[in-house]
Amino acid sequence: MQRASAESIERELSAALLRGDYPTNSRLPPLQQLAREFGVNTATVQRAIDRLCAAGLVTAKKGSGVTVNDQRESADLALLPARVEALLAEPSRAVKVLGDFLELRRLVVGQLLLRYRQRVVAHLPRLRELLDAVRTADTVDQLMVADLAFARALVAATGNTAALSVFNTFAKLLQRVPVVAAAMYAQPKSNQRALVALVALLEASGSDKSLAELVDSGIAQVDGQTMRRFERHLSQQD
Repeated sequence: MQRASAESIERELSAALLRGDYPTNSRLPPLQQLAREFGVNTATVQRAIDRLCAAGLVTAKKGSGVTVNDQRESADLALLPARVEALLAEPSRAVKVLGDFLELRRLVVGQLLLRYRQRVVAHLPRLRELLDAVRTADTVDQLMVADLAFARALVAATGNTAALSVFNTFAKLLQRVPVVAAAMYAQPKSNQRALVALVALLEASGSDKSLAELVDSGIAQVDGQTMRRFERHLSQQD
């Protein structure tokens, strides 16, 4: 039997923490107990605990043990992929987390286009090239790669580097939790139409306010379909 690694222990404990198996302000079992449960030495468990501390999930103090942090105060976007993965057996919670993030993504994109429309318009030739790759994608994997390339270029064109962090979180979510990608790209034509409409809106004249509203509503439609398919898939696994 292969012994657990610090990485696998960290992933298992992280999932338990993200699910709420350990209440806020409670303490994890002592190192010696965890070492026995995982069949490893305490040094291996300590490395896993160090990773959990770095992620903000717990706080370790000498003489006080390892205390579970309040995720509302300590968790950041880097934990989103792991959170969704940890909640796959609880469809309603997983859908809520995914829906909250997709809403954040829509708000970020809409407001950035509202503020930096002219910057983005200057990059339209490149965006059209990337849109062609989206249109000609034959498989879900090809569509995901093409869609992410388009989205990355769109966000980068605004010049907002923090927004790229939101985008990168989404890309990691799709890679770590394939069921989200399957739900997102189950109907390629819908994704393709949404991006074609987005480019058309950027090209058209009109108020920036109406652009932001139309972009939000267009992306919201795709996101709504994604969440419904995601929930159906998880429910069927029960």
